[in-house]
Amino acid sequence: MFFLRADQSPVLLRMLEYSENRIELEGLGPKVGRQLLQFMYRNQSDCFMNGGDLDSLIQLFLAADYFMIDELKLQCEEMMVSGIRGTHVIDLWEIADYFGLRKLLDALRRFCWK
Repeated sequence: MFFLRADQSPVLLRMLEYSENRIELEGLGPKVGRQLLQFMYRNQSDCFMNGGDLDSLIQLFLAADYFMIDELKLQCEEMMVSGIRGTHVIDLWEIADYFGLRKLLDALRRFCWK
């Protein structure tokens, strides 16, 4: 169980309006849930401090998108840009294209054409 600060997310605020101050976040694993909480309370996440793995970073980005936490999305994009490796280019390109992440798309183009 997680206790979330809903003031950073219009989605969470809306969910709380229609609940009894308890919401279940299905599909949000414990690792990503912990990282989301860290960001909401401290404006940082272990995923950023420890150079977390790409899968966790992508899951955190997807959670930030779902909950409409724009600052977290921006920070995730920055980490994806700084973590571009040859083995992750296709995954990152798909995410950047789908979500319209211009900074990541530009970085991927530079990486591929260097």
